[in-house]
Amino acid sequence: MKKKLRLNILRSVTLLLVIVLSIGACKKDDDDDNGSNGYDGQITFYTNSSDCGSIQIELNDENVGPLTTVYSGTSAPTCGSDSTLTIDVNIGVHDYYAEDSCNNIWTGSIIINKGDCKVKLLGQ
Repeated sequence: MKKKLRLNILRSVTLLLVIVLSIGACKKDDDDDNGSNGYDGQITFYTNSSDCGSIQIELNDENVGPLTTVYSGTSAPTCGSDSTLTIDVNIGVHDYYAEDSCNNIWTGSIIINKGDCKVKLLGQ
């Protein structure tokens, strides 16, 4: 009788352990992405000229906002720098279209891999 009870307890503990480990394996690890926002990388747009006002930017046919300030740093900015427009994106190819009030147009594609920070100059 005691042997059966021990066996049942052992089975119950084993089953409980399997369930706990399974639940833990399903939990998302925030260290797997670039921060805890669920995105894989970032694209930063900046300009070095204010001659034609703000620049309207579309990414993958969606308006992501205007670029309204000029970056005045002596070297290229990094993602999230002041006077830039930074967009969180997933892995893949991202097509951009940008136009200022003087009808200057910039187009292209940017490839993002896990953890990338790509910086794109729109201007002279």
